[in-house]
Amino acid sequence: MKSILKIAFYLFTSLSVIAQQDTTSYRLDIDSINITASAGVGRTQYSIDAKTLNQNPVQNISSAINEVPGVYMHAGTLNTNRITVRGIGNRSLFSTTKLRSYIDDIPLTNGVGETAAEDFDREILHSVDLYKGPGATAYGSGLGGLMLLRTCNQPDDNYLKTQITTGRFGFLKKNQVASISNDTYRLKLLQGYQHTDGYRANNSYDNRNYSVLAGVNNGNHQLSLLLHHININAQIPSSLNREDFDNEPEKAAFTWGRVNGYEDYTKTVAGATYSTSAIDKTYLKATIFANIYQGFESRPFNILDDDSANFGLRSSFSYDFENRKKSKVQFGFEISKEEYNYDLYRTEDGIQGEQFQQNQELRSSTQFFAQYNMNFLDDLELEIGLNANLTSYTLDDQFASDMTDISGEYNYSWIYSPRLNLKYTLNESDYLYGLISHGYSIPTLEETLTPDGLINNDIKPEIGLNTEIGFRGMTNNEKWSYGLTAYQMLVKNLLVARRTAADQFIGVNAGGSRHIGAELDLAYKMFNSGDWRSDFNLAYTYQKFTFTDFVDGEDDYSSNELTGAIPNQVALGWSGGYKRLSLIIKYKFIDSMPMRDDNSNYSDAYSLLDMYISETIAIGMFDIGMSAGVNNLLDTDYASMILVNAGSFGGNTPRYFYPGLPINAFGRMSIRYNF
Repeated sequence: MKSILKIAFYLFTSLSVIAQQDTTSYRLDIDSINITASAGVGRTQYSIDAKTLNQNPVQNISSAINEVPGVYMHAGTLNTNRITVRGIGNRSLFSTTKLRSYIDDIPLTNGVGETAAEDFDREILHSVDLYKGPGATAYGSGLGGLMLLRTCNQPDDNYLKTQITTGRFGFLKKNQVASISNDTYRLKLLQGYQHTDGYRANNSYDNRNYSVLAGVNNGNHQLSLLLHHININAQIPSSLNREDFDNEPEKAAFTWGRVNGYEDYTKTVAGATYSTSAIDKTYLKATIFANIYQGFESRPFNILDDDSANFGLRSSFSYDFENRKKSKVQFGFEISKEEYNYDLYRTEDGIQGEQFQQNQELRSSTQFFAQYNMNFLDDLELEIGLNANLTSYTLDDQFASDMTDISGEYNYSWIYSPRLNLKYTLNESDYLYGLISHGYSIPTLEETLTPDGLINNDIKPEIGLNTEIGFRGMTNNEKWSYGLTAYQMLVKNLLVARRTAADQFIGVNAGGSRHIGAELDLAYKMFNSGDWRSDFNLAYTYQKFTFTDFVDGEDDYSSNELTGAIPNQVALGWSGGYKRLSLIIKYKFIDSMPMRDDNSNYSDAYSLLDMYISETIAIGMFDIGMSAGVNNLLDTDYASMILVNAGSFGGNTPRYFYPGLPINAFGRMSIRYNF
């Protein structure tokens, strides 16, 4: 078997043919999963619907995200998460990086490439679309790919809904929704509150959120509005060393527990999108957006008081040519300007002391994109795309008392990311595809600073070249849906965050890595006869990621396994039901992964089993929904998040592990009035 795989990968890496975006899709049509796979923007797109996102209300979206092959979301706490895609983003410690993210057409990724999509209440989401690897030309060619959060901002029924969920560890979640809609306008108001005491010490979490979704449709002209405000107060238990993780996983890290470390922040996301197809064969869309943030974080080593404001404009235009090749051209741009201010204060036992830093960062990003589609033959489609990005940072040191000025500018050159896609249709339901794409990741301003606070102009963006081939389709009777993808991505200028103090990291370019993998997904409709139904799905990921020429200081890690990469990942799901009664069983397996660059330490592999049951009863104009579930049914001890290359200070052992929740149950009830 290994010989066959080696031959297959040799042939694969020798290919220069590649694939295309397509609107053809198939649905893994399972009540419990409902993941749509299609050849999306340059690769296979996985769309997770609202029902799947909300099956496990106790956790954030990680439960659903981890059913997608090639993707893993570390979930340390409800406010500490990291999404990795095909090994990209593993080295980020406490947040998602290198993955572009949008809600509708509003960017969520800030000026330094960080995203916190888990903050959004899932009640406002219609779906989450994932595009793996670089090549999403119209949304920036991020190394990890693209995540699109799509709101339920479309024509809907007229209704009022209230919902409450309770669970173990003091979990309480309440949501209210009011929806009014007709052919011309739509308005949806949402309010949510979520609280948990937490499984661990110093682990409470409160999330209050408010949303307005509105739209007007006037023939060929549409206007949509989104306003979402979040207020989160969350304690931080931080990570544990091996001894505490094995024996006292419910405790907080000593230093964080001693000072009752926490973060308190508000975010407001707003955007207005206008689209029109008034001119024949053309389509124009334009979005103005704003992201406002105000935060305060109390930590053992200092206190951070920060705020940011990000404003921008995004626009795209497409034109369909009237010719036998069915060609189409699309182009557009996105411009954003962000101001980030932060003050640092000394602290003793959590009490704020004197200020020792006051800085302002100005972050600017401009990108242009274009792509051209055409059919060479009836069965052969080609797409060519190009994204161009220009990023710059300015640091203004506003703290004069220390007599040291670290102000400076860092301007990157234009980065051009081409994409070439090819798709060959075998029959009405099966096709082959392949692609070559280029991606990048810009260092943060902090990563460009030396230990002396000076800007290191030698820091370069990470660059990746991705090659991918795949096969997708379904049987004639639509009982089986299937997909198989193989890929290789080479990354150079690998950016390493070298920790120089408890709260300080610097960036260095230390070499490169090779990401080789295969992804399989299967769905089988066992039967769907009358009132009865039964479905099954499988997602399997194989990953062989290694450093190529990785030298960090005096240490040479070349040929080692890539830190934080999961060799094997499995997600199984079965759902059955009768009429409006559903039973869902899910199983996940996560393989052990190297936690240090020298491969001297590995995490433990683990398996999780979850079970959910739900029913909806219609009584006149009311729909009454009831559901319950048990997560981690076998009470497995596992780490839901790993910190790679965790540091150790003062003779303490490294703290790699965030303990996952033990067995926990929840119950939920909703009442909806339709009018």
